[in-house]
Amino acid sequence: MNFRKDIPLDQFSTFKTGGKAEIFGEAYSIEDVKEAIQEAKNKRKGVFVLGGGSNVLIPDDDFNCIVLKMNIKGIEWRNINDEEFEVEIGAGENWDGLVEESVNKGLYGVENLSGIPGTVGAAPIQNIGAYGTELSDTLSSVKTIDVSCGKEKVFKKNECEFSYRNSIFKKYPGHFVITSIVLKLSRKGKANVNYKDIGNYISENNISSDELNPSILRDIVLSIRRGKFPDIKKYGTAGSFFKNPVIEKEEFDELKRKFPNIPGFKTESSRIKIPLAWILDNVLNLKGFREGNVGCFEKQPLVIVNFGGASSKEIKNFSELIKKRIKDETNIDVDNEVNVLSDK
Repeated sequence: MNFRKDIPLDQFSTFKTGGKAEIFGEAYSIEDVKEAIQEAKNKRKGVFVLGGGSNVLIPDDDFNCIVLKMNIKGIEWRNINDEEFEVEIGAGENWDGLVEESVNKGLYGVENLSGIPGTVGAAPIQNIGAYGTELSDTLSSVKTIDVSCGKEKVFKKNECEFSYRNSIFKKYPGHFVITSIVLKLSRKGKANVNYKDIGNYISENNISSDELNPSILRDIVLSIRRGKFPDIKKYGTAGSFFKNPVIEKEEFDELKRKFPNIPGFKTESSRIKIPLAWILDNVLNLKGFREGNVGCFEKQPLVIVNFGGASSKEIKNFSELIKKRIKDETNIDVDNEVNVLSDK
């Protein structure tokens, strides 16, 4: 592998911020990953894996570690039977490209996850989700390299510890490098239209249930996303910056007394998930709120935008300001969905 020095990381971040990587390498194979891990051990440095850079805030200071850009490609489709397919995808493949190919084959399972930026390898870390679907709904296994020993390790779905925007890979960052994932998809699925935005779109556009298929649903999701999210080519952003909070029912009942119209949805654990965008919009009036070059997107306040020239520190400080306002008004502690890397 060809390691390079002092490579600016802002070109690999959708926030368009970040310092330089002291050592930078690109992995096109499992052997490349193993070589990078060994190089890190030789130099007594850590390894940071960079996918599409679409869910990370890279600090302004230079990175004193090996930054490994994940470029392992390849999509292998395997027939399980006439209806079901198993597909293994390299971690460096574009996520939405995979979704598009799946939909073109008439397969159900990931169409609601259309339009999510980033690479396939990042998907299990976050257990990406949108419009009523999560990656864990279709994931079969995750193939990794154990950084501690350089050996290959396969995680079955039940070993990934998936939950809302979380996984074992997120709990223990830097312990495993994901090289590929395996999904199970089907020709005989059913369109998931339970999410409110999708239901409204179908109703407003008079779409018959008989018309619904993976392709139509992908078009619907992409149309909804275009109306909510900024153009990632035009603005610096990582999409939704915060997780929707999940709180105890007693806490929700208290909020309901203060804000009678606040929506909430019961989870499997009988806790209540609150759409944070509702609080940001209806309680704090933060749609379009801006300080300097950083602000909340005018159509979706969950999205923080670098309008040009902002540093990672400015973005981080802005996000902390928003979290404080939420805490002051609702007593809710909000977690980041974006991976905010330490600037120490």
